Amino acid sequence: MSTNQVFHTRTALAEGLRELFKQLADRLSLCPPVNVYLAGGMAVHLYTANRVTTDVDAEFGGRIYLPNDLMVEVTLEDGSQQVVYLDTNYNSTFALLHEDYLDDAIPVDLGVDQFRVHVLSPVDLAVSKIADSPTTIKRTSPHWFDSA
Repeated sequence: MSTNQVFHTRTALAEGLRELFKQLADRLSLCPPVNVYLAGGMAVHLYTANRVTTDVDAEFGGRIYLPNDLMVEVTLEDGSQQVVYLDTNYNSTFALLHEDYLDDAIPVDLGVDQFRVHVLSPVDLAVSKIADSPTTIKRTSPHWFDSA
């Protein structure tokens, strides 16, 4: 798997994601760094720069406490206000994922030393959407699938 992937890390949502991880790191005082694997709409956003969702579906490489009140307000490029937050109900065991999805995930540098952030590979991200309902697929991934 190529690691030369270019991610959109300077969008308002990506900046909000970075700030979310910084605030989480400050609350948890992590040492050593923890691996994080992004799935869902925020992962799609890092690939496409299109706004898909503001919740963060993340799998952590260790047990950590995810506070329910951790949120970051962002102003999107169109001037609208959104809130970026961790989906504390996300669980990768419910997703349709290839057994090597963690190994195939691509690192992305968000500038947060306490987290080693990875994004699911495009194939694994697309496969994970198969388990979603057709309505969800059309709503969250309009540029990936025909809207027929």
